[in-house]
Amino acid sequence: MLSPWFDRSSNQTFVTEGLADSRPQPLLILAPPRSGSFHLARLLWQLGYGKPTEYFNRNSLYRTLLSRWGRRPRWQTLLLRWRGDAVWVQKSWLKRLVEERSTRSSLSTTAFFSSKLQPFQLPGSFAQVWPRLQHYLKEAGCTAPDNKSLVLLLRRDWRAAVASYHLSRCSGAYDLGIVPTFQHRPLTDLLKPEALIETAALYRHHLQWLLEATTVAQPLVIHHEDLVANQVDILWRVLQHCDPGLSNLSGPDQLHEAKRSALAVSIARDSSPWVEQRSAWLERIHHLLTQLIDQGAIGLAHETQLLAWVAGDLSPEPTRAL
Repeated sequence: MLSPWFDRSSNQTFVTEGLADSRPQPLLILAPPRSGSFHLARLLWQLGYGKPTEYFNRNSLYRTLLSRWGRRPRWQTLLLRWRGDAVWVQKSWLKRLVEERSTRSSLSTTAFFSSKLQPFQLPGSFAQVWPRLQHYLKEAGCTAPDNKSLVLLLRRDWRAAVASYHLSRCSGAYDLGIVPTFQHRPLTDLLKPEALIETAALYRHHLQWLLEATTVAQPLVIHHEDLVANQVDILWRVLQHCDPGLSNLSGPDQLHEAKRSALAVSIARDSSPWVEQRSAWLERIHHLLTQLIDQGAIGLAHETQLLAWVAGDLSPEPTRAL
């Protein structure tokens, strides 16, 4: 998920603000595809909670945009050598990124470095990725990441998410199609049952990766539908979870009026030249998905416990990290 506003952001950085001697709090937004994480990232950006985007996305477009902070290393190398002395080749790149993309919260003045992280952008299970990422971020200048650094955003309407994911995989268009990224399948696969079955299976795989995150690290779990319906209260839950500068406040009513009103900030969505066509295709894909579910061809539809967790009706038991 990417949009032109990413590189039109202010040149004012953590370093130029005179904050380079501070250790920012890390904030990671975990989410499956097409679940509203881009919207949450823009809200946090507006409030000064870092400049979150998919810094760990291996897509070539992201690599190009992020290249001005140096060459990003191959993650496979890091996973093999992350405990080694003086061989941590990623350190300088991530340290520069933390310095340049951290900001102070407009509500508490706590410094933050924030990023989105979707399943499999870093190779391995969450139990494998999390300790390595904790190590990377701490070495790059952040405070030590912990459970308070993680927010998991889910979408209860998983059918709509799968339909949207399928449209994006076949068109290469994310963020309403503003910027094409990587096209996994041709447009001719939009209404092919076998292609949609594959997309649903991938989405199921993403959910299982995130379910492990809740048992290993216990992030704050919120839902896209709740954020849209009650932005102020859900944003407050997120900020009080991750921001130690707000921990002594019982609710947003204790904020100064100007700061409290900032929680209701409205984010204008980028316009798309093909929004009507997109809606029509989503409707057709959703209809095909419903048919496949009725035929028993979508395995995710039979994962009752997994879907109950997505809906917020089931809390997994915490387990010890591997």
